[in-house]
Amino acid sequence: MQSIYPNGNITIKWDVITWTPDGYVAVGTMFNFQQYRHIEAPGWTLGWTWAKKEVIWSMMGGQTTEQGDFSKNFTLRAPGPGYTCGPAKIVKPTIYVSSDGRRVTQAMMTWNVTCTYSQFLAQKTPSCCVSLSSFYNDTIVPCPTCTCGCQNNATDPGSFVNPDSPYLASVVSQQEKSNKFAPLVQCTSHMCPIRIHWHVKQNYKEYWRVKVTITNFNYRMNYTLWKLVTQHPNFDNLTQIFIFNYKPLNPYQDISKSCC
Repeated sequence: MQSIYPNGNITIKWDVITWTPDGYVAVGTMFNFQQYRHIEAPGWTLGWTWAKKEVIWSMMGGQTTEQGDFSKNFTLRAPGPGYTCGPAKIVKPTIYVSSDGRRVTQAMMTWNVTCTYSQFLAQKTPSCCVSLSSFYNDTIVPCPTCTCGCQNNATDPGSFVNPDSPYLASVVSQQEKSNKFAPLVQCTSHMCPIRIHWHVKQNYKEYWRVKVTITNFNYRMNYTLWKLVTQHPNFDNLTQIFIFNYKPLNPYQDISKSCC
């Protein structure tokens, strides 16, 4: 996915609005410039190291969840690992314009931090797999065994659960208390949190039609909002789509036209 849209990032802006006798008032803003990665509940988790051992007296628009020093300049989890943030850089102060457009104020000082996402840093194994089938064949090409890991409670205890277990609700609840970011997947041969099934329904000379089914095996994540990024040469001539909302991504423009 990173190769499809390499310039997507999350930018954190930190504005010092006013100085006070015992500190300062700051406004933190995060911009998500990633086209296909949005943030599911419980939302952003942002951490940083204080420059001079400061403390938070009050906060609006957010909630403090942990206390203490962090090991890096900024850390970002949204809502899982995989984001790496660069150093904070002093930039041109932010200009604020009032809603009526008559008053303009300027931040005392502004820092910018850029964070990028890597699937390889988020987890060592893939987060999804693809199975295939077609109208002219009764068989299904399943996701390969152990695509996203293998069933091994000895080395990875509590990472998967049998869907027929009578203690399923209890297992999900206990795992949430211990690590709310770690996936708890259904016990399958591929052990992937997400499976994408690609079924060729029709294949004529004039056109072809496919059905895509996405199955969530992760009991810890309810994907109310999701995006599927697909790279296929024939999607340049997409004529009709059902159920899904489609948006083309072409960050490199037309490779054949930009060459040479």
